[in-house]
Amino acid sequence: MRISLRWLKSYLNFDLPVDELLDTITMAGLEVEEEIDLGMRSGKLVIGRVLETAPHPQADKLTLCKVDAGAGEPLSIVCGAPNVRPGMVVPCALIGATLPNGLTLEPRKIRGQASEGMLCAADEIEMGADHAGIMELPADWPVGERFDMLAEIKVTPNRPDCLNVLGVAREVAAMHGRKVFPPKPRLRETLSRIEGMVKLSVAAKAQCPRYTCRLIRGAKIGESPLWMKRRLEASGLRSINNVVDVTNYVLLELGHPLHAFDYKKLAGGEIRVRLAEPGERMKIIDGRELELTGEDLLIADAAGGVALAGVMGGLESEVTADTTDILLEAAYFDPVTIRRTSKRHGISTDSSYRFERGTDREGMVLALNRAAQLINELAGGEVVRGFLDVQTPPPDRQPIVLEVARVNDLLGLELSGTQIADYLVNLGFEVRGSGPHALIVQAPSHRVDIFRDVDLIEEVARLHNYNNIPSTLPRTRLVPDAPSRLEVLVEAMRDGLAELGFSESMSYSFISESQAAAVGFDPARQPHVANPLTVDQAIMRPSLLPGLVRAVGYNQNQDEPTVALFEIGKVWRPGAVAADPAGERPEAALVLAGPGPAHWSGTRAFDFYDIKGGVESLAAGWGVTVTFEPLTDSPVFHPGRSAWVKIGERAVGEVGELHPDLAAGEDLRGRVYAARLELDVIGELAGAGAARMKGIPRLPATWRDLALVVDRDLAAGKLLEAARRAGGALAEEAVIFDVYEGEHVEPGKKSIGLSLRLRSHEKTLTEEEIRAVMEKVTRSLGKQFGATLRG
Repeated sequence: MRISLRWLKSYLNFDLPVDELLDTITMAGLEVEEEIDLGMRSGKLVIGRVLETAPHPQADKLTLCKVDAGAGEPLSIVCGAPNVRPGMVVPCALIGATLPNGLTLEPRKIRGQASEGMLCAADEIEMGADHAGIMELPADWPVGERFDMLAEIKVTPNRPDCLNVLGVAREVAAMHGRKVFPPKPRLRETLSRIEGMVKLSVAAKAQCPRYTCRLIRGAKIGESPLWMKRRLEASGLRSINNVVDVTNYVLLELGHPLHAFDYKKLAGGEIRVRLAEPGERMKIIDGRELELTGEDLLIADAAGGVALAGVMGGLESEVTADTTDILLEAAYFDPVTIRRTSKRHGISTDSSYRFERGTDREGMVLALNRAAQLINELAGGEVVRGFLDVQTPPPDRQPIVLEVARVNDLLGLELSGTQIADYLVNLGFEVRGSGPHALIVQAPSHRVDIFRDVDLIEEVARLHNYNNIPSTLPRTRLVPDAPSRLEVLVEAMRDGLAELGFSESMSYSFISESQAAAVGFDPARQPHVANPLTVDQAIMRPSLLPGLVRAVGYNQNQDEPTVALFEIGKVWRPGAVAADPAGERPEAALVLAGPGPAHWSGTRAFDFYDIKGGVESLAAGWGVTVTFEPLTDSPVFHPGRSAWVKIGERAVGEVGELHPDLAAGEDLRGRVYAARLELDVIGELAGAGAARMKGIPRLPATWRDLALVVDRDLAAGKLLEAARRAGGALAEEAVIFDVYEGEHVEPGKKSIGLSLRLRSHEKTLTEEEIRAVMEKVTRSLGKQFGATLRG
């Protein structure tokens, strides 16, 4: 929200230097995101009055001006604007001023005439887009006074009461122990009453708990006065006409959105607040035609919709130059209804922004009367006596009991009940009962965020000023929890993968339905996000791979061909975990793509054995041995270049090359390798999650080779695992050094060369002991797999 500090100061009955004012706004909890100094800090942009003008002797389109800037002799300024004239009050930039566009004024001559400043157009000081002429200011603005400062303020969603100038002024005043008072409209009403002229009915009472309206007859549509135009422009709005400008002005001043209808265009002089019929259509002010749903709240007349409630008015009932009778609306709409309608139709307005956060139900009559008074003053006409008001009983907001001791305990202060009461009263709270030990406090209707005593304590802390609250260390003993088995495992994985050259990636927990289907999951069975930001974030991810695969594509598109990433996080697979209906479980995934690290001898592309080696390296850190079995039927992995990852007989993940269809669907270049690991199962099987450290062996190892003939389809991993088991404690390692098919090996068979490393940590093995182990291994492999020694 952009706010003019000149306008803000008009509500304060005391003066503050500009920097102190901005600091007060920040300490009140309203973040000042941007400042545009229009002279209020620098003093180089002031209010000036043109005293006289004369043609430039050497340029037909330039004018010589004498300008009173409030400091001694008038300034001589050369101006090229066609609208400059004597008596005009204008923004005047002095020498040394730096305008918002970065231009710094220096003494100069223009066509031989000295110019001691600059008269500014609206676009030059960021108060509009007009560059056709000099901005004209109200005639009663004091000459020589510093012009203004615009502040962009970020208001948190729980503080809609500060989305207006009066609300910010109330906070600033309270921070200094003062109060501000809202305007008190004085209306001259006709003798005839609004009843009988306007019919009002509210069918959707849950979506519109309160609706009020007033009637002004005989108004004349025209331009707004300069003071109103300038305040609207300072807030980032353009002037339209005096009636529409009044509704915008009251919105900015008091924070409650209003809408003006052309009364004569309302069929039957009637207002009906109802839900739209499914498929019902209406045109809104910006010219678009909307197709409504049964959840959209509609303001209608006897013929059809005239406004999309809380969002935008209808084209057929808008105020135009021919309007004379105005029906003025002020309503309280359900925030959820307006938020959904705004998002459903992709329309966000100043009104919907405020209605979505909650407006002041009790303060809307003040806004209605304030607007009626201003329309009467600026557009003439007659305010018809009374207003229509249809409402359901408001929710009962019980007073809050605030204990003085609790305030001081939480804040570490020693405040009295009187001090606490003063703080709250300055903010507009009503203290109905007070004593040395407790207060009974009623929150004002505009504070929709106050429900409990801790909410009030937060208000006390703000007004006491956080800087005045002493810092003390808590008296507590911090005892860290022992990490769980899974936490130890995850940290070990992070360290291990980083040592292997992988970089950690983090992706959203939400993916699109098409991404889930691409990795073999039914999107209909996944938990859906109730209010997704985009269609690409519609469901909870069943796997980490979609995010990593997309990251590979992104890197390749940024000319980063080498990609080595891993991610550890939660996935959701309903039905996979009995104790959790959503199936939430931890998972790890890694991807490799492109050429490996550069080497003096050249580079090579990553292959299956790189990603497999990464998994084996991790397993060694867990203190377990993994085996691999062919994986042939997966939408994620290549049917001939992938494998199950197993610990014992349990599958704990998959590893291999991505399926060509999946890679093509993501426009990936080259072969991409990936692995997916189920951390909950690995944590269960890996014990404490880390390998035990051993000393360096003191005794030598012995290697022995076997050449075995086995079935061609036998997985080498099974053969290695069986050989290690058969070798017992003496078999440290089993590796394959050769695979052969062809001459001297019968069809359907293959020869595998197997090496075993044997060692005892107690003594040097004898030849007889080695022979006994090798015979045991040979017998075991023959019994399990029909393996025979190759002759």
